[in-house]
Amino acid sequence: MACMDRSVVWRSGIVQALAVAVVAVILGAALPTSFFEEWGWLAGPAAWFACALLTARVVRLAWAPVLAGAALAGLPAILGVLAFRQIRRRLADTGQTAEVAARFDANSP
Repeated sequence: MACMDRSVVWRSGIVQALAVAVVAVILGAALPTSFFEEWGWLAGPAAWFACALLTARVVRLAWAPVLAGAALAGLPAILGVLAFRQIRRRLADTGQTAEVAARFDANSP
């Protein structure tokens, strides 16, 4: 296994962080919240990959391994989003069930 050049790690990390911050500020200022509620699942990864490509270009790295690394780095985020949606859905179902039960209880003699 080849050794890792720490300067490349730091430079790519800083460039990626700055690129993501700039894109987040621009998109956040330009688009309404409803866009992110509807299209955030696609806009987030697309912005991440675009920033990864920019990082590869600035740091002079091969783009294919950089995109592969970006995809691997995004896997935990995908799992977190899916888990959060399931938890939110279950909580909503529980709340609706409680509301229906309360209405039936209020209408009973």
